[in-house]
Amino acid sequence: MGVHPAQIPDLLGLQGDAVDNIPGVKGIGSKTALALLQVFPNLEALYADLGLLETLPLRNVKTLRQKLEAGQEVAFLSKRLATIALDAPVVYAPETLRYQGAEAAAVTPLFAELGFRRLAQRIARWQS
Repeated sequence: MGVHPAQIPDLLGLQGDAVDNIPGVKGIGSKTALALLQVFPNLEALYADLGLLETLPLRNVKTLRQKLEAGQEVAFLSKRLATIALDAPVVYAPETLRYQGAEAAAVTPLFAELGFRRLAQRIARWQS
């Protein structure tokens, strides 16, 4: 039982993600979130038809509905936090991303401080 890649933001909107500091709906765990996304394609569809929950074979449907209603704002905020922005205005010139070689003047003192003697000997080979 899993979700489609496009449903990952919806999944995180429901269950949250402690590592990325995404809160999710309080009281909704991964099993419940997965079960809901097997029925509803996304958060919008879920919240558009919460009445359908009553017909699903889930435990504690009434409290589940209360949790979802109370956490609606957090669910949509969490989904937004978990969504990668593809429309970010990134301007760059590809030639500026080309590797220019190691900056020996910056790296050599750091490697000496950290004790990277062998690696420091290779810096000359990084220049190309």
